[in-house]
Amino acid sequence: MVSVLHNHMLLDYKFDKTNRKITLSRLCGNEKNALILLGIFIFCAYLNILLKVLLKDISPVYLITFLSVPTAIVLIKVMMTHIKNPNEDIKYNILMGSMRGEKQAPAEQKNFIRKFLLVQNLLSLFTILLCIAILIDSVI
Repeated sequence: MVSVLHNHMLLDYKFDKTNRKITLSRLCGNEKNALILLGIFIFCAYLNILLKVLLKDISPVYLITFLSVPTAIVLIKVMMTHIKNPNEDIKYNILMGSMRGEKQAPAEQKNFIRKFLLVQNLLSLFTILLCIAILIDSVI
């Protein structure tokens, strides 16, 4: 959840800076540092699962959450592109999911929607996989 919020703040970094809003992204000093923090948030979610499995606190079935890693990688790459050139067209990726909301959106908002859907889908996928692991673990 923190990653979704932080990603949204990162998308609004320039607007927030212009309007002197104080957000976690702004406290990072610049967009690059804010992206690094986003990467740390995402990395720590997976590291937490891995460490708990290695310490035998949870079953190895929880490693199923690692199936969401490709979505996390695409998100980081897309956000790197956003920082280098915020107006660069972000090509649709299956990991972004349904693009229904994008079809009605003005052209200038399509990139924002694609970036936001990607982070939203990462959270959803990770959570669904975690729930599946909980269910499997309770049956085993």
